Amino acid sequence: MSFDQKYNGAEPCSTGEKITSKIQNLLNEMKDKGIFALAQMTEENKVMMTKWAQEISDRYVSVLEKHPAKIKNIAELPASKEEVKTAIKILLTAHVIKKSDEMVDILKNRYVSIGAFQDIDPDDKEKIIEEVNNIDQQLESAYESVFPNYHKYAEVIISEQNALLEDVNNFINDLKELKKTLNSFEMLNKQLIREMKRKKIDHGKEHIFAEHNGIRVLGTLRTYSPTGAGKRSRNYRLDLVSPEKDVNIDLDRIAKRARERYQII
Repeated sequence: MSFDQKYNGAEPCSTGEKITSKIQNLLNEMKDKGIFALAQMTEENKVMMTKWAQEISDRYVSVLEKHPAKIKNIAELPASKEEVKTAIKILLTAHVIKKSDEMVDILKNRYVSIGAFQDIDPDDKEKIIEEVNNIDQQLESAYESVFPNYHKYAEVIISEQNALLEDVNNFINDLKELKKTLNSFEMLNKQLIREMKRKKIDHGKEHIFAEHNGIRVLGTLRTYSPTGAGKRSRNYRLDLVSPEKDVNIDLDRIAKRARERYQII
């Protein structure tokens, strides 16, 4: 497909297809709390958001394959730029945790490629088409003088892609740091109770991973603000992890199997 076919025959952005109000509410929650909101969702909502992210990603990849031009019409995106970015970040979360480095690199490149989609001014469209059709006939060093309209959008794309690269790298690094702090189990003692009170965190039965002879064990997650190497910030966020809602552990099932195995009545 030629460049002019891509632009003159572009379909309206299918984000016009409404997202369900439930997904929109979950997207708003992620916008407010960041990707950590995903860990706090119910299993049903996690599955729903993952399916949504995969669908958006698949359609986005299809657009990339059909339109390899360096400058792409934003109307071709299957959703808004922010929604495509969120979808890729949701998928990145699972692959970073699994240490699927190859897939992480693929998703990172797709994230950066979002910058190639621009709102093309109608007055520039025909000029860009003409310039692109003649681009192979000129020296690369002459791009700016020979292809002024193409160069104008190319500069915007490069700037945006640099920002996207920095954003996705920071996101991946944050995920790796988050993963380091995730597996923390603590006895519910006076010190932890005081800390939860100070952070205004309430705990309930759903946060208990184990209990024996009046001793309760909770899953905790502390997310610290970035600092220099070898230092830990005093500023941090404390969250409690639910075995069933957050890590999909069925404690009743485990207890039943343990009783059967060790013949405990």
